Amino acid sequence: MAASSIGTLGEKALHAIVKSYIEPDPANQEIKIGSFHVDCFDGSRIHEIQTRHFHKLNAKLAKFLPQYPVTVVYPMPARKWLLWIDPQTGLVSNPRLSPKRGNPHDIFRELYRIKAHLAHPNFSLLILLIDLEEYRLLNGWSDDRKKGSHRSDRLPLALESEL
Repeated sequence: MAASSIGTLGEKALHAIVKSYIEPDPANQEIKIGSFHVDCFDGSRIHEIQTRHFHKLNAKLAKFLPQYPVTVVYPMPARKWLLWIDPQTGLVSNPRLSPKRGNPHDIFRELYRIKAHLAHPNFSLLILLIDLEEYRLLNGWSDDRKKGSHRSDRLPLALESEL
């Protein structure tokens, strides 16, 4: 999988699984409306799954909010198990529970980036608190190669709650 691709060919596991949770029918996924592709569209409502970089939604929200209800879906880690991948050997470490916990307040920085659309009557937000495994490459700059490492993928384990 390509790390930065958009669409079904290069999307990360977390995005694909959340998309299938929101809209189980593949015929309603990755729909082109005008010049944009949306994650899910059932004919009346748009769902956009965004794990970060909310500012990239501004053009879509400006286009679609006057016409359709749009729900931005934000999967947030409730609990996270870290697994480290050695890029030279491919060996994966045993999972370790991260001390960091997801907090719905963490989303405020992202919401600020789309503040112009938050009060629109067709806008809604769905926060999914998810337990997940995060796979990271041991390719960082520190002695243990963890600081500055790159995230490879995140796999959801359980849905804790919807907010």
